[in-house]
Amino acid sequence: LDVFGVRDERNLRWMDKLAAETGCLVFAPDLFRTKPWDAEVYGGSTSSPAYETWRSLHPPERVVEDIRASSRFLRSKLQAAAGGGTQLESQCKFGAVGFCFGGGRVLEALAQDNFAGPVDAAVVFYP
Repeated sequence: LDVFGVRDERNLRWMDKLAAETGCLVFAPDLFRTKPWDAEVYGGSTSSPAYETWRSLHPPERVVEDIRASSRFLRSKLQAAAGGGTQLESQCKFGAVGFCFGGGRVLEALAQDNFAGPVDAAVVFYP
């Protein structure tokens, strides 16, 4: 998602719409560990020094690892629900979507040789 996190009303509406229109299961990890960007809390806009201070709380390496761990977790849960067979591999496809900050992290995760997904498709919206 983006810097506003998984509980942001716009992000929740987007995830609901994606699920409704595609029939896909939508899973969004809390990459900011309950501390998404909030201009009222941190003061300033996303072009302010306060934003850069907030970003330093979420190093890209840790966020990328959280994306990878989330992907492994989701795949393991779906495999267990499917009885652990190979049916999951042939029927389920995994995708990743990221906006702005999240888009950059998705690209970084996909660029790593050891990305544990697997992710079959990715869409990145990065200005």
